[in-house]
Amino acid sequence: RAAHVRADDITRYREFDNMLAPSGSLMSVDAPAVLASLRQVGRATELRVFNPTHKPVTSTLSSSFGIDSAEYVDFESHQAGESLSVDGGRAVQITLGPKQIRTVSMVLTNTPA
Repeated sequence: RAAHVRADDITRYREFDNMLAPSGSLMSVDAPAVLASLRQVGRATELRVFNPTHKPVTSTLSSSFGIDSAEYVDFESHQAGESLSVDGGRAVQITLGPKQIRTVSMVLTNTPA
């Protein structure tokens, strides 16, 4: 079935043009680390991150939403290490050994920071 746009539709929806940014991102991961998985587990957002290099690296995980807390978890979402400190309410630094995969669980705020 075809959808038709009438002139009054354009006027009605034009007011929403400036409500969203032209682009955005929920999460970002600094290179050389690679985001392998992102999923929601209860209240938390889990990121699985991989170091493809043969050297240890430190990477920053950033969110467009605020981060309330972050911790390392295992593949079954159980705590697997220390809690991570949150920098400025928006970023977490993690260390990855050579070829290492780590999973980080973050509780995000409901609004963009």
